[in-house]
Amino acid sequence: MAIILIAEDEKGMQTIIADYMKRGGHTCITADDGIDAISILKNNSLDLAILDIMMPHLDGFSVCRMAREMSDLPILFLTAKGTEEDKLRGYGYGADDYVTKPFSPKILLAKVNALLRRSGGIPQEVIQAGGISLLPYSRAVSVNGAEIELTHKEFELLHFLCKIKIRCFPVSSFLTVFGAMILKGIPVLLIHISKHCAKSLVVKADAL
Repeated sequence: MAIILIAEDEKGMQTIIADYMKRGGHTCITADDGIDAISILKNNSLDLAILDIMMPHLDGFSVCRMAREMSDLPILFLTAKGTEEDKLRGYGYGADDYVTKPFSPKILLAKVNALLRRSGGIPQEVIQAGGISLLPYSRAVSVNGAEIELTHKEFELLHFLCKIKIRCFPVSSFLTVFGAMILKGIPVLLIHISKHCAKSLVVKADAL
């Protein structure tokens, strides 16, 4: 789990980014403007920073330049400013990656995790179960070497099943995956498991 600074003045966008980073297992500290971001950088031990460029009081370019004087933590720009000149300027100030809006939250999380792995911020954990390989932080799954796409709930269910080393356990164990949804009964669980079967994710019981 990494501690990530999200410097973004648009509250809705800030929430979307933070929610997705938390789904990936990370802790987020948010800043509404550049001055707030610098204060957080000075007073917290961070693993990565996601910066918007167009922020009040101090823009993202300035924050990046000042951050580089304090730390070598990975910095990723997430901004609507997508010209070649803007990107070159960002890299010139020390950014490690540059993502333009609109963006895919899945791709953003994958880029964040790749930067963290290269910087030593998170370990490259791989969970193996039969022919399944699962990477919790990048949320990548492959079956017999072929990568597959899963929804958030499908991934959480598969992650849970791959970690369970016993064959029988109470339905209440799934509360960590489905939350209050499990109170609706077994059918909810069966629907999600049947989706796995449809995606050829049936694994022998002894492989789990």
